Amino acid sequence: MTLEQAFDAALRHEPEFQAAIHDRRAAGEFKVLGRANLLPTLAYSYSWGKNWSEVEQDSLFGPVTEERDYRSYSSSLRLEQPLFDYGAWVARDIGRLRAARAELEFEARLQELVVKVSRAYTDTLVAWSRRRWAREQTSVLKALLERNEALRKAGEGTLTEVLETRSGSPPRSRRRWPNAV
Repeated sequence: MTLEQAFDAALRHEPEFQAAIHDRRAAGEFKVLGRANLLPTLAYSYSWGKNWSEVEQDSLFGPVTEERDYRSYSSSLRLEQPLFDYGAWVARDIGRLRAARAELEFEARLQELVVKVSRAYTDTLVAWSRRRWAREQTSVLKALLERNEALRKAGEGTLTEVLETRSGSPPRSRRRWPNAV
C-alpha cells in the first residue's frame, strides 16, 4: 500500500475525520439560517367552516325561528419585511462566524489526519525494515555458527567462538566476519 492509498483509505474510513466532515456540513447551515432572519417572510393561510344555527327573532306576528346553514371561507396572504432588526443582523454575523470556525476546525482535523497517517505509514516502514534486518542478522548468525562449528571440528576454532555465536553476539576474536550478506 502506498502512502497515497493509505491517505485515501483514511479519508473514507477514519471516524474522527468523518465526524469533521459532518460538523463542517452542519455548520454551513448556520450561515444560511443567519441570513434567513434578514429575508422577508411570506405566510399563506386558508380555512373553511360549516356553520349551522337557529336564530329566533321577535316580529309583529310573534317569534320567528330561522335556520341558517352555510359555509364560510377565509384566505390570507401576508408578507412581512422588517425595516431594521439588530438581532437578525447579529444572528447573521454569528452564523457566518460559526461557519468560518467550522471550516478552520475541518482544516485542522485534515492536517491532524495527514500527520497521523504519515506517522503510521513511516512507523510501518520502519517496522518492516527492522524485521528484514532481524531476518538477515539471523541468517548471518546461522552461517557464522556453521562456520565456527566447522572450524572448531577442524581444530582451528574455539568453543568460546561457537558459544558467543549461539548467544547472538559476534565473536571477539580477530578473525574477520564472513561476507554472508
